[in-house]
Amino acid sequence: MTCSDMHKLANKSIALVETLFVVGGTLDEGISAAVFGFSTASKVWRKFPDLRKARACHRAVFAQEREAVIAVGGSNEWPSPGFAECEILQLNAAHAHYMTWQPLPSLRHACSCHGLCHFGGKVYACAGMMNPSRARGHGIEQFDLTGSCEVLDLSDTGQGWREFPQLNLERFGLQLLPVPLGTKTFLLAIGGRGPHPAAEYSVEAFELGGTENRWTLLSDAQLQAPRIDFAAALAEERDARSVDVVILGGNRVTRGDESDSSRTWEILRLELGPEGKLGASILPGGRLPSSRVGCRATVLQRLVPGKQHLAVAGGFRAWGDGQVSYGGPLDQSVAVMEIRGSGSGNGTAGSWVDFAGDQVGAELQNLPIKLHAPAVCTGLHSGVESVGGGEKPHKEEL
Repeated sequence: MTCSDMHKLANKSIALVETLFVVGGTLDEGISAAVFGFSTASKVWRKFPDLRKARACHRAVFAQEREAVIAVGGSNEWPSPGFAECEILQLNAAHAHYMTWQPLPSLRHACSCHGLCHFGGKVYACAGMMNPSRARGHGIEQFDLTGSCEVLDLSDTGQGWREFPQLNLERFGLQLLPVPLGTKTFLLAIGGRGPHPAAEYSVEAFELGGTENRWTLLSDAQLQAPRIDFAAALAEERDARSVDVVILGGNRVTRGDESDSSRTWEILRLELGPEGKLGASILPGGRLPSSRVGCRATVLQRLVPGKQHLAVAGGFRAWGDGQVSYGGPLDQSVAVMEIRGSGSGNGTAGSWVDFAGDQVGAELQNLPIKLHAPAVCTGLHSGVESVGGGEKPHKEEL
């Protein structure tokens, strides 16, 4: 470390910072390698190092034990052959100006529009679109879908990705979430389009460490709207044996409220029964502030003290030819919902917040660039924050 670096650090303090990361995505022209982070402490967007590979239809997770952002898969455009390449950005407060994305082992099955999650030091990737150029036929067959799953142990990446039990239904445009309940942890594969028409309304569950080494379709968890290319996030648990998942948006754009997933949200409630059996139910949510296709969501714990917020980033108002009834750009590219506690009518369901003119989160609601289908994640990391006051710039460069 140089004398200059030591002097800079003498005027900084190391604190645990919560950051919403927005990674890559589709631009008006082409795709993005840009990475932005919104700090709930400083309330500004920062520019992080660009990805090694520009990506669309990809996914990203935050590995807490590594304090790192991980980007997996994706493609050049839609539909196109999926990427196998993966990369990691190790966050280091002491060397913030020298951070770069580093390669991770490539996927066994190159894919895009897949499901991705992180739990217990491992990254799980499930399903997605592989290589449409080699597909035969029209309709859903043209997307070359897979139900395959694989897992990467971050403590021993030399093993590479290993096979994991396949889903029951092939699909793309799904969401994959880890759900701790009591002493158990389940992986959830939610929604997505596939050859079976039930896929976009379905939820599959896998118990990590359980005796049954297979995915189970949850018969009591049929979604109210078809969910493809949508957002889902795990809200704060209601109690040790019950948790809610907020599900919103999607690419089914119609003029009817009941069939239009792009303008609605709903709650998937999961409960662990007395005999350890996973139970599920669907609760109605409501309407989104604006139509959202290709959005992604994550939860912020520290935006406002004592409150929890759902941040929904990116997306378009309409999708497909001829959809003009409520087209156009989003007024605010990040929508924010305040998630209430279990005492409210729909459990963790809350109300949408407009921070316009409010220093708490006004900048949060406007991404630095317009993006469709970015990857998002939230993490706590050892950040560098200035000490002694002074106004921070609107956008900080790392």
